[in-house]
Amino acid sequence: MDHQAELVTLLKRKGTGPTMSKSLHGDDFTLLENLLASSNVNLTTKATMMTAILTLDPNPEEANWIQTLKNNPAQFLPKEIVGLCEPIDDHPLLQYVKAAIDHQHLNAIQMAEAMDWVLAPETPEWLKGSFLEAQRLKRETQEENDACLRLFYERSQHLHTKLPLLIDLSNGYDGMNRHHNLTLFTAPLLASIGFPVILHGIDEVAPKKGSNPYQLLALANKNPLKSPTDVVLDLENPDIGWGYVDQSLTFPELAALKQLRTHMVKRPILATVEKLLQPIQAKKNLLVTGFTHSAYKEILAVMLEKQASADQFLIIRGLEGSIQLSTEKRAPWILHDGDTLFTDNFVSPSDYEIAKIPMVPDMELPLQGSLTEGINALQHHPGVGMTSILYLAITILDKFGLMTPEEAKMKLIESLVQGIAFSHWQKGMLKK
Repeated sequence: MDHQAELVTLLKRKGTGPTMSKSLHGDDFTLLENLLASSNVNLTTKATMMTAILTLDPNPEEANWIQTLKNNPAQFLPKEIVGLCEPIDDHPLLQYVKAAIDHQHLNAIQMAEAMDWVLAPETPEWLKGSFLEAQRLKRETQEENDACLRLFYERSQHLHTKLPLLIDLSNGYDGMNRHHNLTLFTAPLLASIGFPVILHGIDEVAPKKGSNPYQLLALANKNPLKSPTDVVLDLENPDIGWGYVDQSLTFPELAALKQLRTHMVKRPILATVEKLLQPIQAKKNLLVTGFTHSAYKEILAVMLEKQASADQFLIIRGLEGSIQLSTEKRAPWILHDGDTLFTDNFVSPSDYEIAKIPMVPDMELPLQGSLTEGINALQHHPGVGMTSILYLAITILDKFGLMTPEEAKMKLIESLVQGIAFSHWQKGMLKK
């Protein structure tokens, strides 16, 4: 194993959070010191590892090592990052890194300033990674989350359509790596019965670097980099009614942090916020998004309520933290209908008389498998793909009160049988 991979492995053990991190013992410290001294390890990964050690509660061995480190940081750390352990603040962001390491929370103004520095191309990458890691490990406050969302919303591009209603299918941008990614194919299905749908993402991003709509569109010989203005035209075309916009076009400053996110290994606040930015909007906006850890169900709900750019939102805990529902298990959900927040609810295939299909996670699923499964689903070939997109579409229409489950199921199946949904897929996201 090369040195970079060794430190990544160590960081995955240590930097996972207060409840899941594994302590360092014995020979781990010798290995760590060697890796910190290695010229073959990325500086951002080194800084992220040190931030994790300094932020999380140490065991006795770690506490002794940290004290030795602080007595002479230059002996252990690259010169660029000794400021993590010394009383110097040679960059405005470093003071906020140290505050987070000490579990001090930032107010909204401070958080916005810190995130401005994270977005700034001139800020050293290791410093950005250190700040994002410390924030995640101390756990961002609701005020910090809200401030980040507000800043990113202001800094990103938003296009407005003349559509009366638009559904935003918003998954985590790092994709899926244990199941076929099928959310993309729900978009033309919903569009085929009159409900326009937008998706958004990026070509690839850590930590999963999993399958995503960009990759599926490219594999299908479509254009995932279609201009947002052209996507708006597709959305407004009743024969298409769906589209995808890429982060590189609507928020290039954030897209530029892809390499940083690879080097820092773990998932930062960027992943929480970017999926909520709604790059294309209509007169009425319905947002559907997902979560992995239970705490984020409430965090996302509060963020979206305060942001108020979504008229209604549905938060689902689907497969791998996506909105893609399991075809064999129930899933928790939260709904805000514009007036009331409905919590502690579950949805199951049996709610809509959909036969359950077993799903077995597989880390070796090829991207082509997702594309084939999705296209087969749109061509009304029974299987997990068709069940998956049908189930999600019915759930969305039901929870938002757009159709009764019975009417939704009838119209969706009719569209699949008659080839209407597949026609919408074929006409969407075309190259010029």
